[in-house]
Amino acid sequence: MKVGVLEWVCGGGLSEQTSSQIQSELLHEGAAMLACLVDGFHAAGHQVSVPLDARLAGHELAARDSFSATSTELIMLPLGQPSDRIMDRWIRWAQSCDQTLIVAPECDGVLEDLLARLTGAGVSPINAQGSFLVRSADKLATSQVLAAAELPHPPTVSAAKLTERWCRDVQASVSNEHWVVKPRWGAGGDGLSIFDDNQLSNWLRSQAPLPSEQVSAEQHASEQFVVQPRISGQAYSCSAIVDAAGRPHWLPLVTQEFDNSPARQVTGAQLVDVESRLQAPGELLDRAWRALGTGASGWVGFDLHFDPSNERWTIIEVNPRCTTSIQLLQRAYSGNLVAEILAAQHSSWPGLQGHW
Repeated sequence: MKVGVLEWVCGGGLSEQTSSQIQSELLHEGAAMLACLVDGFHAAGHQVSVPLDARLAGHELAARDSFSATSTELIMLPLGQPSDRIMDRWIRWAQSCDQTLIVAPECDGVLEDLLARLTGAGVSPINAQGSFLVRSADKLATSQVLAAAELPHPPTVSAAKLTERWCRDVQASVSNEHWVVKPRWGAGGDGLSIFDDNQLSNWLRSQAPLPSEQVSAEQHASEQFVVQPRISGQAYSCSAIVDAAGRPHWLPLVTQEFDNSPARQVTGAQLVDVESRLQAPGELLDRAWRALGTGASGWVGFDLHFDPSNERWTIIEVNPRCTTSIQLLQRAYSGNLVAEILAAQHSSWPGLQGHW
């Protein structure tokens, strides 16, 4: 089987940017996920096809055994190609594969747009679609869905509709000292900031239009951001492989350690021992899964917080795509976890066959 793997950063998504404009963290994370996926599909005996930004021809990624193997097809995309031409190349590439897996960020609707274009061209990627994708990719929609289902989630409001009263009410119930401001459609720490009250007020003023600009509140730049109280506790992620019936098969918890930069970059992760007393809140995750609707497929990740003082779990956000946790989980798994993603698309899949 010919399996196509497109990782947006490495696969030409930033071809219009110069090398110096591409954040090294984005390239590092994207290359690590792409390597993990290609290694896994190659080890399972599949032919693998990978679109690759031509600037990465000399990158250590291209030197890996799985990339240089005769069964691996590298589609080099030249620098400076306009986005519509890159999209056309991706569509033709995907149509030549038997199965495709897309790894792209939610930022600015990139993931949703790419999947819609591929689906419209007759390609069915192993990725979330439908209401699950829409409700997960938009962090404001996620918060509304989880609130309606009475699931624990930080109070969330569009920055364009933020009021002092809302802040006071939240602080009265949550007792937070800082606020998280992040893009409605974002990924990782891209565009995320941590503010105190004064910093939040200053940021809001900086987003307001000039007096001469005749725009509604919904057109403010702040409409593209959401505000939440910063929740105390330890950060975790919990991923799932989705089977052909849309059921999640939950994987072990992974801790998340962050630096102190405004963007809160992940600096470390560790698999939680499956024998540990602390395990993924399966019932909570299942309820959230049902609330998010249908269309989940492939790999999905949930970001969580656990407060040991009251043993309370909070769902922070949902990632309707492959996440960096796959690398750690694959290393800890006794089998080929990446190959399980593909196998799970068949109704005869018996479930995860390895152990942790």
